[in-house]
Amino acid sequence: MRKYQFLVDGALVSVYPCLNGSYDREEVRWELCEGELAVLLYPERDADFGALSFNKNNIEPREPYLPFAALSCFFGRLLGFPKMTLDIKWKGKTVELPIGDEKYIFSVNVGKSKILCTKTVKFSDGIEVLARAVSGEGVIAIVVCNDAELFDEGRLKLLLSSFHYEGERSAIAASFSDKMRIRSV
Repeated sequence: MRKYQFLVDGALVSVYPCLNGSYDREEVRWELCEGELAVLLYPERDADFGALSFNKNNIEPREPYLPFAALSCFFGRLLGFPKMTLDIKWKGKTVELPIGDEKYIFSVNVGKSKILCTKTVKFSDGIEVLARAVSGEGVIAIVVCNDAELFDEGRLKLLLSSFHYEGERSAIAASFSDKMRIRSV
């Protein structure tokens, strides 16, 4: 079996191009190392290519950014495709895959989060800050401000203690100007 391996965000991704038939999924699965992800390419009638991805435990990734980044490198760097897009059939849907874009920007939705509450925190010196408690894998207190670099770390610690939720992990000050800046405790 011919495969091409890429390291994407620290994860090993193996691309198996099969343009004249198909690979046996079980055979590929047993060839994978722990933590490695396989991407099988196959001919597709309604798109340029079809792709499916899974790990050694035969589990498909929830988010396709690792396989898409590996495929973008495969077509752009290895095969030398020009700057273009390819239509890839992925989980029954056709997705546009950018090729030849040096930034390799792929969106990642790591999970759902929920705003638990929004409240105004008033400090002893009279300064008021609007903060939100957001739950994901834990509870995070978030303040959006003009410049996160200037936000006082002591106030972030006070902000963290002012929210009383189980599993509270950190307090974050975030600002968005020319680029995103974050300060956390």
